[in-house]
Amino acid sequence: MKRKKTRKPKQAKQPIQPTVSTDLRRPIFVAFFLSGFAGLMHQVIWAKLLVQLIGATAYAQVVVLAVFMGGLALGAFLFGRRSDRSGRPLRSYVVLEMLIGGYCLVLPLLLYLTGLGYVSLATHLFEFSGFTLLLRFVLVTLLILFPAVLMGGTLPILARHLIGRVEDTQRQVANLYALNSFGAVLGAGIAGFLTLPLLGIYLSLAIASLFNFASAALVLGRARREHKLEGQSQASQGSTNLGKQPPVVAAASYRPEQYSITLIALFLSGFAAMGYEVLFIRIISLSFGSSTYSFTVMLMSFITGIAIGSAIVSRLEIKRPLWLFGVSQFAVVAALLIATPLISRMPYLIGLLRIELQHVTLGFELFQIGKASLCLAVLLVPTICLGASFPLVARIQARHPHEIGTRVGSTYAWNTAGNLLGVVATSLVLLPWLGLRDGFHFNIALNFIAGAAL
Repeated sequence: MKRKKTRKPKQAKQPIQPTVSTDLRRPIFVAFFLSGFAGLMHQVIWAKLLVQLIGATAYAQVVVLAVFMGGLALGAFLFGRRSDRSGRPLRSYVVLEMLIGGYCLVLPLLLYLTGLGYVSLATHLFEFSGFTLLLRFVLVTLLILFPAVLMGGTLPILARHLIGRVEDTQRQVANLYALNSFGAVLGAGIAGFLTLPLLGIYLSLAIASLFNFASAALVLGRARREHKLEGQSQASQGSTNLGKQPPVVAAASYRPEQYSITLIALFLSGFAAMGYEVLFIRIISLSFGSSTYSFTVMLMSFITGIAIGSAIVSRLEIKRPLWLFGVSQFAVVAALLIATPLISRMPYLIGLLRIELQHVTLGFELFQIGKASLCLAVLLVPTICLGASFPLVARIQARHPHEIGTRVGSTYAWNTAGNLLGVVATSLVLLPWLGLRDGFHFNIALNFIAGAAL
């Protein structure tokens, strides 16, 4: 009897761990880092490119943020469900990355053709300025929604492949999310400060697409190798052959209503997170204007904290993720309230920094570093807490290894749907009606409600 009890857990664990840790994880993690790098390069470039159709940098940045987040939510939901029925999720990932890279290469041409169509329509609707503005937003949405949806599908597909046991969900999702976010920070910086100023929009898009193709090539190499070794390593493929081995099912640790409450809390947290990003972009623009540099600095500062938060969660053995998720929301509230005096003086401090560095050698570069440092000083702690939220909730939502893709995808969709509404509501409602200060208070209240609900 004793022997049977000690051998059973080994049969559940050992088939998964050796192959995933050595042959599978490294190329997939590198590929997803490159995917994040390319994704944020595209986002920064789109904001610059689409000014040609929208006509104002501030509007272009908001529209790109909103469509990007909306596409991620839709893609995560659709491809998450599909990944659980796919026998070869790595092949699906390769197809998505190739489509993203290929589409973005022809995006300038599509924008040119769309512009011609808009001009011919706008000449007949010149008197209806509201309608022409709406038409521009709709056309921009149609242009970039497709690649954003494909980007949203990549995370649940890779999670489906990597995760064979429910208890691995938190660690693997946090690893993927952190690496993708670190890649995104680097990609945003390279696009905003290097390739766009030096090479322009079209070459920058080509470089970003090359990273999509490189990500696809890495995973394709792994998928081919896996296919060749499938016969002898079938027992160790935790994600592709779950149906052929007895699944390890985690015990139901939460009441049914708690699963719903955590998703709603994650939605509110996502709303507030993107609300803060929009508000800080506006704060920076008060002193420096709505520039690509300000947009890039804010993206880098914000995503750095998200990446660090996910990386921390990936290293921890957390026994009470629901409790920690609630604490993280209260920590966001406390950190932002403590930083409120500094936040209120940020436009003044950024303006002062610009004046002091006007005639200094490398003054422009030092000014950007100073802006980023100021943003990090305010945002690092709250964004670290926000970055921990998604992997914690993914762990809570994961109930069965056969549904990993669906659960990770739907959790990510709730988070990014909150991001989408946060961008739209903060830009169009909170800022015009409440202003910067009360807009912050509104979003802080959402974090408090999310924490209290848990």
